[in-house]
Amino acid sequence: MNGPSVAWGVLANDVDTVIPGLRSVEEADLAAKVAEEFNGLPEEEKRLYRFGELPPEPFCRQCGLCFCPEGIRISTILRWGQYCTFYGIKNWCSQQYDKLNVKVEMCTECGECEKKCPYGLPIVKMLRDTEARLASSF
Repeated sequence: MNGPSVAWGVLANDVDTVIPGLRSVEEADLAAKVAEEFNGLPEEEKRLYRFGELPPEPFCRQCGLCFCPEGIRISTILRWGQYCTFYGIKNWCSQQYDKLNVKVEMCTECGECEKKCPYGLPIVKMLRDTEARLASSF
């Protein structure tokens, strides 16, 4: 079963999400089996991953509308800031930030990102605060 026939087989079932990249019917069957057997996260993982909780305001919702003319990856940096403080993933986030070619220090504070933010976030301040947290995590 290849091509369109696989797609029809998927669509014929009660499917919420399709993840492209499965290379065989066997891989699709395995993915379906995992989904059928999943009973939700254990309570310990819900607690550990703060399931159902939102970070404290203000926080970036990752809409991606805040294009930076300087090339700062705003939503990525703010996401790492959330991972660092909300989930406690400090070293990895700091390492990822350190690999960026364009860091927050390149911000000219032009405010273009804040004009585009549908949530009215103080993005420049959030970026500065995030950079300080990520830099101090080493």
